[in-house]
Amino acid sequence: MQARFGDGYLSPGGSEELRVMLRGLDLSGARALDFGCGVGGASIEMLREYGVDHVVAVDVQAPMIEQARGRAAAHGVLARIDFRVIGAESARLADAGGSFDFVLAKDVLNSVPDRIACCREILRILRPGGVLATADWCIGKSVAGGLRERYVELLAAGGLRSTWRTVDQNGAMMIDAGFASFNQHDHTSDAILDARRQLVVAETETRRATSVNPDASTLERRDELTRTRLKALESGEIQHWHLTARKAGAGEG
Repeated sequence: MQARFGDGYLSPGGSEELRVMLRGLDLSGARALDFGCGVGGASIEMLREYGVDHVVAVDVQAPMIEQARGRAAAHGVLARIDFRVIGAESARLADAGGSFDFVLAKDVLNSVPDRIACCREILRILRPGGVLATADWCIGKSVAGGLRERYVELLAAGGLRSTWRTVDQNGAMMIDAGFASFNQHDHTSDAILDARRQLVVAETETRRATSVNPDASTLERRDELTRTRLKALESGEIQHWHLTARKAGAGEG
C-alpha cells in the first residue's frame, strides 16, 4: 500500500498532501500529536521537514505502531517520537490539558465512533491558540449513483468502518466542540488526480503480481477500492476536504 501512497503513508495523498495541509502553519519547535499515525510517515516528516520538536503518535493498531517505531529508528528520530496504542472506542487521551501546539488527523476522524467527543478531547489537549489540521472524506452533492455506498462497503470489507458527514456538518461540529474558528479547503480536484495516479501504480503492481501468482485477490480488491473511490470523486458523490480549526487564545472570548 505504501507503494501507492508513499513511504510511511497508508492513506491517499501521502507526503504531498501533508505539505498542502501544513501550508501556512509555523510548526517550529512545536509539540505535535499525530492522531491515527499509521506507520509513522507524517510523524517523521513533521520532525525532519517542518521544524516540529517532538511528536506523540497514536494509533489503535499495535502492529502499525511497531512498524512506525522501526521506521523512526531508521530515520534517526525515535527519541523524539512517543508512540502509543490507544483504544478504538475511547477518545480519551492521557495527556494533560494544553499539552500540544498542533494536532494532525489525516483521513482518520471518519473512523472514530464519537467524533464530537474526539474533537472535544483534542481541544482539551491543545494549548490556547493551538491548531487542529484534518483531512477527511465527505458526503458529496450528488447522491444518486450508489458509488459512495459501494466505497463504504469496500472499506468495511477491509475492516475500516466509517461514518460520513457533509463538509458543512464537519464545520458545525468544530464549533460545537468548542473551537474558536475554522477554515476549510476543497481538496477534491487534487484527490481525483491523486487517485488516477494511484490506480496506474496499483494496476501495474497487480499485473506484475498475477504474472507470478495468479491468485492476487487481495491486490485486486485494493484496485477495486481505488477505482470506486475515483469514480465516486469524479461523480461528485464524495468529496475530500481539509479543515484547520483553532482553539481560542489566552484571553479570547
